[in-house]
Amino acid sequence: MRFMKGKNVEFSDLIGPMSLVAMFAFFAIHNPNFASPGNLVNLLKQASSLLVVATGSTIIILMGSIDLSVDGVVTLSGVITVLIANAWMDMGVVSLFFCVLASLTAGAAIGVINGVLVTRLKLPSFLVTLGMSTICRGLSLISTNGTSVPCRSAAFKEIGRSYLLGIPLIGIVAVIILAVFSIISVKTRFGRHIYAVGGGERVAALCGVPTEKTKLLSFTLASALAGLAGVIVSSRIGSASNIQGDGMALDAITAVVMGGTALNGGRGGVWRTIIGVMIIIMISNGLNMLGVPTYTQILIKGLVVILAVAVTSDRKTKMIVK
Repeated sequence: MRFMKGKNVEFSDLIGPMSLVAMFAFFAIHNPNFASPGNLVNLLKQASSLLVVATGSTIIILMGSIDLSVDGVVTLSGVITVLIANAWMDMGVVSLFFCVLASLTAGAAIGVINGVLVTRLKLPSFLVTLGMSTICRGLSLISTNGTSVPCRSAAFKEIGRSYLLGIPLIGIVAVIILAVFSIISVKTRFGRHIYAVGGGERVAALCGVPTEKTKLLSFTLASALAGLAGVIVSSRIGSASNIQGDGMALDAITAVVMGGTALNGGRGGVWRTIIGVMIIIMISNGLNMLGVPTYTQILIKGLVVILAVAVTSDRKTKMIVK
């Protein structure tokens, strides 16, 4: 099996960047405050958790699978980290380490379960992860008795409120994660295996690609990133809410597709996802600044999903690594 770097740029590859530029211009014209330095920093801060989640979702979608457990994992990991932060807030930085470690571990464990059910039992990833999302929601509700848990640790809340050279720390972390996984996807054997599985699992297996191992590792990494996103969200809002992960799976999938990754796998790139993420965040931020009601925003996001799928549905699924 040969893997080639795609050099031909199709018109559909430019839709994401053009949409991003057009959207920025539209909101900036209708509300000058949209392009202000303060709001641009706010956009990056708002995009951080979605960017982390969407990075993991890109890996899953490149394989031709889907992960809907994101909502539940973000919620459950947020609850776990806030409970730990509150219990160990006298331990300072040490408690922060255990908060992040616990969220990554919980997310990874859920990803392993998803991966095993998909690879060993041959269950559809759509149904497995949807069920897992419900289980995670149930566990978070049990842990909090159905109420939001305010964070009493000032050190933990600083994670989501700190800045480095005027840039949100969580935004910097999110961009670093995106960059690392972009390199992994195009420069490592594991990355090539992801594209191979997405391009044709049977063919990939016949060519010696460890398809089950690749899927298991991909689901594990994606859920671990969702766990980290739970830390980011909880530290930013200063509490653990039982609805804090709602809609993130839809937003992540939309961002991945809008970024130019084929929904049926085998083509696209992790680095492209940042375009889709910024489009989604700009929609929410811009519509808020224009005073558009929340329910109408949900409707618009749904239309964006359909449009994104329609634009990318005619993409070829050749084994191309970009």
